[in-house]
Amino acid sequence: MSELPVKGRVEHLGYIQSVSYSAPNTPPRLTAVVVDRLAGVGGRRGTVPHVKLLFMGQKQVPGIKPGVKIRYAGMVAQVDHVPSIFNPRYLIVPVNRR
Repeated sequence: MSELPVKGRVEHLGYIQSVSYSAPNTPPRLTAVVVDRLAGVGGRRGTVPHVKLLFMGQKQVPGIKPGVKIRYAGMVAQVDHVPSIFNPRYLIVPVNRR
């Protein structure tokens, strides 16, 4: 996350930490918070560098859920001092589980 520019086009790989949805009386929007690595079991999340992926006009986005590894790309902009990407292109990355 430290390599993200303040604004401009980016392509990055991370993990979805959390997903939130818009209120019922507002336009549909799904927001996913992406971090470089997930906290371990019982680990503290605290304040870690992250980026928000905002899917405008969407109540659900296939495959977007906490714990998923994702490669995403788009134009990054600061929204409330947080790097954010509106309607990013994304690819769910399979994770080998042993």
